[in-house]
Amino acid sequence: MLSPSTADQAVFFATHEIEPNDERLLLRYKTELDAVPLWVLYLRPKSRQPLALQRLRTAGVPNFVWSRHKIGSQLPSLAAALARAERDNASAYSQTPEPNLKLYFFMHSALLLWLRAHGSSYPRLRYMWRLEPDVLFAGPLAQLVSLAAQHVATTDVLLPKLWLQENVPRYVHWARHGELLARLAPENRTYSLVSAGRFSVRFISEILAPRWEADEPLAFEEIGIPAACTLAGARCSMATISLATMRVPTRNFRYRPEWSCDEYLAARAWHAAHGLWHPVKNRSCLSAIT
Repeated sequence: MLSPSTADQAVFFATHEIEPNDERLLLRYKTELDAVPLWVLYLRPKSRQPLALQRLRTAGVPNFVWSRHKIGSQLPSLAAALARAERDNASAYSQTPEPNLKLYFFMHSALLLWLRAHGSSYPRLRYMWRLEPDVLFAGPLAQLVSLAAQHVATTDVLLPKLWLQENVPRYVHWARHGELLARLAPENRTYSLVSAGRFSVRFISEILAPRWEADEPLAFEEIGIPAACTLAGARCSMATISLATMRVPTRNFRYRPEWSCDEYLAARAWHAAHGLWHPVKNRSCLSAIT
């Protein structure tokens, strides 16, 4: 395994709970990635941490625990924007009723918090992968990381798929972000799922961080992350996690309301079907992977 001082990419498994199947999945990721550091980004909803985090640390998978409290102490402007959005019934945050979706107004700030806590130990780090538990690659995870490094090596933001507003006008969050969309030309009004992504350290620290520190209105990250890159102009490049671009002949992102674990397992066995599968909620069959 590479030492932190030489790693240029790292993978972050972002979650707020560690299920037994995910513990096994993380140990598999550790083996598959080998030379790429793997961390758990654990959003702590309660005061206690699960024993699984201790077991994973012992097995060589470190974790970074973060919370709204940590945002308050280290990113006070973002905390102030959150508090203001909670009080404002007209804000996009308040108009998003689902508690889990409200997290996506600040979820990626965990990457900046990690950089401030541990970035000095990774002086050559250039790219940060963020994956949620129900996003699975139909092959060894190291292959996805390697393909991206070869074929989209300098792209700042890699997201699963970008949809134009004109093609999906009923996407509910458009109506909640009129002020932000007014700053974008119609051909630049896009959204993407953010359950998986690769971000340059420069994008996190030089483009997103100033926005969080400027006490700007919060944006739902499916719109806000693509918009931040677009508004940065020549300082930011963006693309989809396109396995076709990476010379893998398949559709890159397979999304529907839910995939069964067996469907994913069959795709993994068929090597031509490499791609990202989301969401795979029941991951109990992953123990069958050899």
